[in-house]
Amino acid sequence: MPGKKKYNQLLFNSFRDMKPIELADIGAGGSKMELWEPLRSKINLHLFEPNQERFDELIKDQECSVYQTAIYDSKCQKTLKVAAHGDLTSLLPPNMKLLSKFSVAAEHEVIREEAIKCDTIDNIMSDDSNLNLDFLKIDVQGCNYEALVGAKRQLGKSVLGVHTELEFIERYEGQALFGDIFNYLNDLGYDVFDIQRWFWKRKVDPHSGGPKGQIVFGNALFLRGIVSFKNLISELSAEEQKIAIEKYICISLVYGYVDFAAEILEEFKAHIEIEAHIRLTNAIASLSQRTILPKFKGRDRVEVTLRAFLKLFCRDSYFYGDRSLGNRF
Repeated sequence: MPGKKKYNQLLFNSFRDMKPIELADIGAGGSKMELWEPLRSKINLHLFEPNQERFDELIKDQECSVYQTAIYDSKCQKTLKVAAHGDLTSLLPPNMKLLSKFSVAAEHEVIREEAIKCDTIDNIMSDDSNLNLDFLKIDVQGCNYEALVGAKRQLGKSVLGVHTELEFIERYEGQALFGDIFNYLNDLGYDVFDIQRWFWKRKVDPHSGGPKGQIVFGNALFLRGIVSFKNLISELSAEEQKIAIEKYICISLVYGYVDFAAEILEEFKAHIEIEAHIRLTNAIASLSQRTILPKFKGRDRVEVTLRAFLKLFCRDSYFYGDRSLGNRF
């Protein structure tokens, strides 16, 4: 696969004439968008921020739409538990009994509470000229499942992919876990493609053993399955089908799934014009190039040795995680 800079340039050049992707970034305020950066000019970004001060900062960006509300599974008023570490703030109380086993309890402690208004993605998008979203990026501590439930209509009629945080243990009291999110999205026709995992070590002895502790949370990528996509575009016009197919391929390539992009193109080639087919074929071919060492005697032993050597560079820390989400870097 080409290096990061070349991959980004090839990605932009291949989709410079694509209709903009409607991307909702829920809970991160437009941050952590590295993979999408080369296509920023081809994205209509929708942000959601209930805090007045942060909302005022976000609306200064003329290149995105900002909605002053928290996202939940219904329209309601909730109490926000503001944590000592701001990024850990949640609508749910932290599970301090569990968290006290690790070195992160103090960061989760609630320092104040705020009343905030909540609404659903479906309600907001219906109010905004019935806008159809293409991609959801969700990072709302402990309430990612509720955000997805409140986006069920969008997930059914237009969304092509979901990048969401999820937990494997109950960091917040009463929260939904990985299995709940997996089953919900799988029932709606989405397949899990990757999970970026984060591990915590218990504070009783955080420096012993290998780098991993218990898997605690992560980021997951779900893409709409081929059969589900086929059903989705069956109700669209010929022109809308072409647009959806190109976006579907683009999203797959943003996360580095060149093989899936190739399958999409092969499956739906009858729906696009020859010029577009050639362009997308060339894009997939250019992004699929990769360098692999040839097979030689002792290759497996060298690989094992190098992997063991790389472990020496792991930080001596209570937490450890996968480098990235997706199939690029």
